[in-house]
Amino acid sequence: GSLDEFTDQLPTVGAVLLVTASYNGTPTDDAKEFMAWIEGSDQDLSAVNFAVFGVGNRDWATTYQRIPRMIEERLLALGATQVAERGEADARGDFFGDIDRYTQRVWPELTQALGLEAAAPEDLGERFAIDWVGGDRLDATLRDYHDLSEMQILVNDEMVDTSSEYGDSKRHLRIALPEGVRYKTGDHLLVMPQNSEDLVRRVAQRFDIDLAASLRLTQKHGVAGALPVDQVVSVQTLLSQFLELGDPATVRQVKLLAEHATCPPDVEKLLALAEPDRYQPQVLALRVSMLDLLERYPSIELSFAAFIDQLADLHPRYYSIASSHLSSPDAVDIAVSLVSGPALSGQGEYLGACSSTLAGRRSGESVLARVRPVDSGFVPPTDLTQPIIMIGPGTGVAPFRGFVQDRLAHQADGKTLGDALLFFGCRHPSVDQLYAQEFAQAESAGAVRCINAYSRMDGHPFRYVQDAVTAHAEQVWSLWEQGALIYVCGDAQNMLMGVRRALEQIYVDAHPDQSISAEQAKTWLSSMEVEGRFLIDAWG
Repeated sequence: GSLDEFTDQLPTVGAVLLVTASYNGTPTDDAKEFMAWIEGSDQDLSAVNFAVFGVGNRDWATTYQRIPRMIEERLLALGATQVAERGEADARGDFFGDIDRYTQRVWPELTQALGLEAAAPEDLGERFAIDWVGGDRLDATLRDYHDLSEMQILVNDEMVDTSSEYGDSKRHLRIALPEGVRYKTGDHLLVMPQNSEDLVRRVAQRFDIDLAASLRLTQKHGVAGALPVDQVVSVQTLLSQFLELGDPATVRQVKLLAEHATCPPDVEKLLALAEPDRYQPQVLALRVSMLDLLERYPSIELSFAAFIDQLADLHPRYYSIASSHLSSPDAVDIAVSLVSGPALSGQGEYLGACSSTLAGRRSGESVLARVRPVDSGFVPPTDLTQPIIMIGPGTGVAPFRGFVQDRLAHQADGKTLGDALLFFGCRHPSVDQLYAQEFAQAESAGAVRCINAYSRMDGHPFRYVQDAVTAHAEQVWSLWEQGALIYVCGDAQNMLMGVRRALEQIYVDAHPDQSISAEQAKTWLSSMEVEGRFLIDAWG
């Protein structure tokens, strides 16, 4: 069950295994009540045996594993007995390998702690049996499982001069909301992607199956997730709509392929790829998928059912809504950066599943999507006089377009607004300065002040947004002391860390008499993140 279901109700007999994540250092939606209870509880939990497994992403370095660590610390403080060392899974690394390694360790440790005899794990085989049948009678599986609705695309326009050598496609989409569906400025839109035709065709060719053929999956054990069990579905539909075909192969999957390879040299090469010193740089970093390996080593004799069994479900992607509910209540805007180019694996072209899906949809066509309310605090302040600082390069500016539209609507109503500062970064003003005219008009109206950085414009003083933030340190700190909120949206791997360092240095420079260390500055910014004054909506 969810953590919230066990608020003030942890079992006191046997063992409790807690699996959880953090969202920018805060609990997930289904763990908020549990965390509030355990942080304030003085209950005696000395009869509770527990183990904790945390999932996360090291790109969010300052809050990585924060909630799992807090749960571990609080349970220990309340007297509970930890029967297995806390495990971690890193989405930037061998995520499923981390899970496998913890699974192999935690069950023997739990078994020993509880005085039980360990049984050898049973090989249950594939989760599904496949019956080849006729027809295609698929119902609304995806809609029901992910709670999605069909939404019509009203506008799908290119925003970038793609003829430029660095003019990567970025598209503006306006999507109509179904009747009765509403959103708030700052919310997300979840969109269901589809795998590209080329990727689907490669799978069909490797397994020598007809895309038009139909099949029925029968579940033998395990969890089906969103897969269409006991329904008739075409191979084309199954591969394009239900399975993550492009994920990097896990260590477990590489070893499985080695088991099914009939050529000894192929077996040797695959087993070598499963070793940590080769897996990280040659598989994970290059995003080499199971399909890539199946094509690279034709001696692998893996059944189609076994292939399906190994793949994760295709899942919706998140987009920050780039419009305001005050000015556009019946439709949402999103900004989509098309991910495409030669695959790092060296095998074919790589297309981002959702960005290519959206880029290929025309006005009048539809996508499966739903609005997801944001409860992380990444919304405009309720006190309109509170200053805000917004930092968003590229399509990271999307939510701030909504924020600025909010401010224009409030301004039109005669309300008093606090100062707003927007740092925006792109490559060149004539190539990819998104929503430039709109922001210029908002600045002329006094709703925001815009400061731009251009990474490909010779002679411009600011290359990246963090450079612009540093150059305006005095203004940033002045607004901070007036109670400003700082919002950052965009890439977590590089940009976010650069912005963090810039803000930490501003904090150090603002206290010249206190000899603040770099570590103390990091602690300060992390505490501001927990308090909700430094707000992040970033992707890995």
